[in-house]
Amino acid sequence: MVQTTAGAGRALYYKGFEGNVLGNKQISVKINPLFADRNILNEVATFNNTLRTNYWGAVYDLFDKIKIDGKYGIQFDTSLNRPDGCFNASEIFYQKRGCCLEQTFLFLSIAVNGGLNYKQTDVIGFVIYRLENNSFDIHACPGIIIRPALKGEYAKISHYKFSTDSQFRNEVLNIANLPSTDDASLVLFDLTYSKIGAQHRHIVPLGNDGIIAAYLANSGAHFYDRKNIAEAVKRWEYSLRINDKELLALSNLINHAHENNNWEKVMLLTEDYSKIVNVVDLVRRTEASISEGTLDIAPLFSALASDPKCTDAYNFLIDVYRRAGESADALSLLSSL
Repeated sequence: MVQTTAGAGRALYYKGFEGNVLGNKQISVKINPLFADRNILNEVATFNNTLRTNYWGAVYDLFDKIKIDGKYGIQFDTSLNRPDGCFNASEIFYQKRGCCLEQTFLFLSIAVNGGLNYKQTDVIGFVIYRLENNSFDIHACPGIIIRPALKGEYAKISHYKFSTDSQFRNEVLNIANLPSTDDASLVLFDLTYSKIGAQHRHIVPLGNDGIIAAYLANSGAHFYDRKNIAEAVKRWEYSLRINDKELLALSNLINHAHENNNWEKVMLLTEDYSKIVNVVDLVRRTEASISEGTLDIAPLFSALASDPKCTDAYNFLIDVYRRAGESADALSLLSSL
């Protein structure tokens, strides 16, 4: 059984998900996204045997097995044929199909059970988000923290932000329950890529709560697509209770409230700008503030700061200024952004 650290042990995912209480939130969970059945444990044994004598050989082989169209034959799939809305590690291994998050569960499950966290390395999951021209895309992949820092040819695959941004590096190390150090490297294993060492710009480390919250957020999206709205909202809200920075759950709840003209809910969900990365959600806050009888245009500037090509924010801001009879000032101001 894959385990996680809810208060014991050094490494992530080390002491039982199921029935455990996450940190000081006092939330008992009964799901385990990294669940390892007998089939997975057989793969764990193979991985561990190779790891003992050939670290990079074991890691590269695991990547080559789990990646899309790899040795396991896993196909990229986001169809609705998932009883619980999301596969755990054992289910994606059996089904031979899954999304990036489910692939990440499988990689983490085998790596943690196979002893990777005892080789001066620690495996950790990441959520990646992309912002471009009003679009918001969520992705996921595993990574490995390696100590000491990689040198020579291997340094090329180290993630640039981990190497150059001390604040981000310390955030990742803290999530992984590791002491602060600049003598470490992070390598991303994007399982939708053909090679390791992805250099994604916006990445967020997943602790124990983050892994479970991501599972719930993803499963909620599937229930939403099945038109089971009540179950979807329930899972998204539960996801945010576990991890109040869960990007997908937060954005989906804002969108749901917006679609139902629940402006009070939109205002509540968007109150803390620092937790919002979907620029369209910032635009929705301004729209909600108008409907609530106030006018808050600060979110529009935040949206444009995150994505200067966010036409929704640009056009909405122009419209607000025009309604106030200040279109010339608005255009002059926006042209300087």
